[in-house]
Amino acid sequence: TISWKIDEGVYQHIDVLERDKAHHFTLGKSLWIENEEFEDLDEILARHIQPMSSFARDVLTYKYFCKEFGNKQAIDPLLLVEKRQQKARIPYFFSTSREFPGKFILSYMPRTKGIHEYVTITPSGLRYRSKVHAS
Repeated sequence: TISWKIDEGVYQHIDVLERDKAHHFTLGKSLWIENEEFEDLDEILARHIQPMSSFARDVLTYKYFCKEFGNKQAIDPLLLVEKRQQKARIPYFFSTSREFPGKFILSYMPRTKGIHEYVTITPSGLRYRSKVHAS
């Protein structure tokens, strides 16, 4: 398992499967995360963790990021205030999911009720509604 920090108090744990181990105490010759093979830990960091960290940093520094840590009840009043100020606009915020590390919550209010959906961090980008967005 590899763990990485997404936000303050939020860590994602990623299962790594080791194959071709010489001993119980050595690292396997091939490492697998889901269907992707890696040669060593440095490659996992370079091709898997660092890209996800970069996408997470983009969301964490985005102007509509809210530090309410996925607290939907706390975000709804913020959305309502924004909606009242500009009725024609659909206000939205991103927040970190504590319940599902590795995901952000996209909260928005098209009319009068807040809607909350999950956005997943992947090495290729942010996955939202089964589509991966690189930026």
